[in-house]
Amino acid sequence: LFADSPRARPAVSLSWLSPPARVAAGTTRALPPTLLPLASPAALRLAERHAGEAADNQLLQMEAELNAPAAEVDRQGAPYHLLWVLHRARMLLDVYLETEGVGGG
Repeated sequence: LFADSPRARPAVSLSWLSPPARVAAGTTRALPPTLLPLASPAALRLAERHAGEAADNQLLQMEAELNAPAAEVDRQGAPYHLLWVLHRARMLLDVYLETEGVGGG
């Protein structure tokens, strides 16, 4: 989280220090199994080879949401904006960890 408060709005950048096993192993598939026969074998091999380098789409979506708050948040001023980003980030990351099976869920 980069914040030059109150002069600029906060900017959020999310990435893993050490990615979870499903991301590191490239086990996240972009294509549903029913569509795999429609894809070119060469394209599938290339995608599987580089799957471990892929970004975690869920983290990218969270980052986009945190960097584009509602206009109402922007109108409240920089201190409110910073608090909103911190609160929303905590909530999104908590839900993410629970749904990934890392937390108590």
